[in-house]
Amino acid sequence: IVLVDQDRCRGWRQCITGCPYKKIYFNHKSGKAEKCTFCYPRVEVGLPTVCSETCVGRLRYLGLFLYDADRVTEAAATPDPQDLHEAQLDLLLDPDDPDVVRAAREQGIPDDWMAAARRSPVYALAKVYRVALPLHPEYRTMPMV
Repeated sequence: IVLVDQDRCRGWRQCITGCPYKKIYFNHKSGKAEKCTFCYPRVEVGLPTVCSETCVGRLRYLGLFLYDADRVTEAAATPDPQDLHEAQLDLLLDPDDPDVVRAAREQGIPDDWMAAARRSPVYALAKVYRVALPLHPEYRTMPMV
């Protein structure tokens, strides 16, 4: 999540050009550079983002991915951008796999997180049906940011 520091970015449009994702816009009414904040105040208290709640087509999902944290740097360093999507998918762990569940318990991952990962459709959308991801491979965006 990239946030705009409103104290440092006071109406100067350099903040817009400085965003690596090119998602900042200038709000002429407020006179400030703004962007999506991934509804971080809502997400912090366990609520979904507004866009995922109100999406008419129900195409935006917010869920919990289990992933191999030891391999994230390796996947992000994949030399060919064409191979990055597969590298991202290879990091994702099946929340129904007994070995993954056992390892999660050993690592101290709470059972309610595991239950949330099993209820979430994001693993199936990404790994089984292959209709989710990649996330901006040109920026090396990983799904566990």
